[in-house]
Amino acid sequence: KSATRKLKKLSRRYASPEKPVPLEAYDQTLRACVDERLHGARASEPARKILEEMANSGYEIPADLANEAVQNCLGDGPNGTHDGCGGIDTALAMLSAVESSPNGGEKL
Repeated sequence: KSATRKLKKLSRRYASPEKPVPLEAYDQTLRACVDERLHGARASEPARKILEEMANSGYEIPADLANEAVQNCLGDGPNGTHDGCGGIDTALAMLSAVESSPNGGEKL
C-alpha cells in the first residue's frame, strides 16, 4: 500500500510531460503488489491502474508480471472475486491495458 502511495505522490508532484515517471518506478510498484499475491485481490485495483498508466505512458509491460497480476486478481467468489475484491472485470481491464501497450498484442 505504501508503494502505491509513493508512486501516486511521484506522479502528482514531480512528473511532467518532459519528465515522466520512470518505467522502473511502475515496475517495482507493480511487483510489490503482485509479490503479495495482490493481498487477496485487494490490491488488484491499484495494480490495474498501474498497468493502465504504463500503457498510457507508452511503456512495454512485462508479460510475466501482467500474467501474474491477472491470475492473482481472480478468485472463487461471485464473478471471480476474492471477498468482493478483484474479479473478472478487473482482470479484463488488466488484459485490455496490456494489449494497448507497445507489443502488447504479441504477449497474450
